Amino acid sequence: MDDAAFGDEPDGWRSRVEAILKANVYRRVNGRVAAHRTVEHNTTVIFCAFDTWHNKLNHKIKIPQKLTDRHVQVLVRYWYEEGKAASTMNNDLSVLRKFFGWMGKKGIVRSLKEYLPDAPADRIERRNMAATGNRSKSWSANGIDVEQKLQEAFALDERFGIILAMQFAFGYRRKETISIRPWINDLRPLGQNAFMMYERDGTKGGRQRLIRLEFPFQVWALDYAKSRISKRAHLGWQKTRRGENATLEYSLERYKEYMKKLGICRKDVFVTGHGGRAEYAENCALLRGFVPVPASLGGKANQMPREDLEILEKQVSENLGHSRARITRDSYYGTPDKAEPQAASSEQVEGSGSGTPGGVADNASQRPPVGTAISLEERLAAACEPPKGFLDLATSYYRTMPAGRVRPDPSKPPVPGVGRFAAKAISEKAKAEPVKRKGGVRSRPYDEMSVGCVCHSG
Repeated sequence: MDDAAFGDEPDGWRSRVEAILKANVYRRVNGRVAAHRTVEHNTTVIFCAFDTWHNKLNHKIKIPQKLTDRHVQVLVRYWYEEGKAASTMNNDLSVLRKFFGWMGKKGIVRSLKEYLPDAPADRIERRNMAATGNRSKSWSANGIDVEQKLQEAFALDERFGIILAMQFAFGYRRKETISIRPWINDLRPLGQNAFMMYERDGTKGGRQRLIRLEFPFQVWALDYAKSRISKRAHLGWQKTRRGENATLEYSLERYKEYMKKLGICRKDVFVTGHGGRAEYAENCALLRGFVPVPASLGGKANQMPREDLEILEKQVSENLGHSRARITRDSYYGTPDKAEPQAASSEQVEGSGSGTPGGVADNASQRPPVGTAISLEERLAAACEPPKGFLDLATSYYRTMPAGRVRPDPSKPPVPGVGRFAAKAISEKAKAEPVKRKGGVRSRPYDEMSVGCVCHSG
């Protein structure tokens, strides 16, 4: 690249970075067109990295091709000292790895563990089911009554109540729920009991997916949402409190505000808003006849032959928009213990997960056992009358779920989070963790960090 073409302006690196991005960022590694969300994310990460090098670390890099492993090492250390989450650091490193590849420098960017060899495992490993001891991330399994929270959500704001109900009904991510257009995405008028997620609906990686309607609660939540919004509207807020047109960013912030008012905040309870997606994954698993691994659901490694289990796991993954079943397993319902090779009997499968320890089986006697093949029409008929308002909708959740899903015991408190003071102590500990420094490279001093609520996880 001809350096003179960019002149000697102070921000000459911006033009060079833009040129590299323009030539590469719109294509995925497999050659397909990248989704808008992916393009936006990659561009943001790259420019934030250069801004950090220039303004925080005093590395005035004008020519991107002159970046080395040493620059990445200093940047990663800065992230670590700023308290960035392990998943965020890994994701940003992945983007940098692609950027270096676009410049013909493949193999330069190493793994996070190699850059931070002395950092504790919980600070550099992604938070998955294995990291939490196969502990469920769903609300019900952590002592939070979904029906009670839905009632509270509707009392705060009807639109927020609808958004939360749709999250539990379909397992949407936060951005997806706000972006969908129920009248347009509903395929029932075309003869399909399904809901289509298009790329424009904020799907992660631009991956479209077809979600079959399998629970009565899905039908009722969708019908109620359609009854309360116009035919071309998305599910997010249409207007701000000042009467102006609302943006996606406004809806996301308002969602976080209301989630905090519900008490769903990592400093108070173990789960986040994303727990609705985890609960949907578990419900889909129970419907198909296998019980997720978390001890709170009673899942066993030997409940069915591995080949059959892999097929069912793949079906659940497709509903969640994951390309691999392992992603869903690691994120939401854990990995079975391979020490139990024998296949379980049908009685074991039906009994597994029949109730959370200390839970209250809501209408369980009228619900079919786990894995019973029943059509949506039969489930609707068995669920009695459809709800006539938001209160009926909010209180219909547990009685329409598979038999393995039970209402938490109201006499027991929810599983606690880290707590405000514990979170502060963890952050202080992270600051003090020793990091191996090579070549005498000095990092900037730690800045004071404020610990706030984390109202959703990636």
